[in-house]
Amino acid sequence: MDLPRGIRFIAIQERVDILTGDGVEMTPFHNISKEWYAAQTSKKIRAVWQSKADNGKRVSSSVPFGYRKDPNDKEKWLIDEPAAKAVRKIHALCLAGRGASQIARQLEKEQILIINASTDYMRKR
Repeated sequence: MDLPRGIRFIAIQERVDILTGDGVEMTPFHNISKEWYAAQTSKKIRAVWQSKADNGKRVSSSVPFGYRKDPNDKEKWLIDEPAAKAVRKIHALCLAGRGASQIARQLEKEQILIINASTDYMRKR
């Protein structure tokens, strides 16, 4: 293991000390096993998330604008009527052929809270 001058590598758990040469021969094997463990853990976590999604469970900690968390069931979302009204308005304008800037101008004109403006409102709920 080549390190710049003045640097001493010590790995207590693997009993490696670059200065004395102790345990250096096993370092590549330790590194390979740790890389394998991290890769396997990552695959398992992805599989759990995929399974939750396949079974209709929530996989996001954030709730989309227009919904709120059900206080009695963390897996369930309820429609947040004030925000949902804005979402329905945006959807209708989009179906009418309006672009994003046109919709934004329309919402500003009607003084309808948009997602960025209502973030504080949503956090207080």
